[in-house]
Amino acid sequence: MIAFENERQTEEAVSLWREAFGDEEAYIRFFLSRHDGAAALTESENGALISALYLLDGAIQTGDEAHKAFYLFAAATFKKHRGQGYMARLLQKAKEYAFNNGAQYIALVPASPALFDYYARFGYQTAFYARTVRADAAAAFDQTTDRFLWSDVHLRYMKEEAKTFHYPIIEINGMLFSVDDDRIRIPDPQKEHPCGMLLPLTETAKTKLPDNAYIGLTME
Repeated sequence: MIAFENERQTEEAVSLWREAFGDEEAYIRFFLSRHDGAAALTESENGALISALYLLDGAIQTGDEAHKAFYLFAAATFKKHRGQGYMARLLQKAKEYAFNNGAQYIALVPASPALFDYYARFGYQTAFYARTVRADAAAAFDQTTDRFLWSDVHLRYMKEEAKTFHYPIIEINGMLFSVDDDRIRIPDPQKEHPCGMLLPLTETAKTKLPDNAYIGLTME
């Protein structure tokens, strides 16, 4: 189970997620109770939750090298508290947490196009691109493409989640792809469709930042 400061905050985390993203409560509680490879970072006042985000283990594959990374998602602040700097402080917490845990990068997929500019203010750079193709064209996926790799814990969780909530996924050489109306996303070599961003956490990471990587099945 993902840990919060107290049981009250766990319930507030469900309310915050629903307010920000509109997901069903059953889906949120499934994640909070079943994913044992995620960390929750929070901002609170007097024990009450204000903002939250989640970090999942992974790696950035560039050529033959894999660099530890975290995937950041479901970052949100209650509407009544927005515009007061809570998320800025929380993103700094995420940066420190990732660096202190040996990561070279933080990856994220903005929930809307407008958020690319928001996250750019904190040093995130557009680095993931994807295009949509028919599922039977999955062979077009280039296995040599720089990409985000999920941890085994998260891959197992995503398979369990897909089975529980009855949405189709396919696996190709260890990578999972969600199927939507018989279509999947694969790398976009033309870089016409940005879908995600990377924050380099070290000087070495800055020099090795891929400019056209790929992130497959995500928790957006």
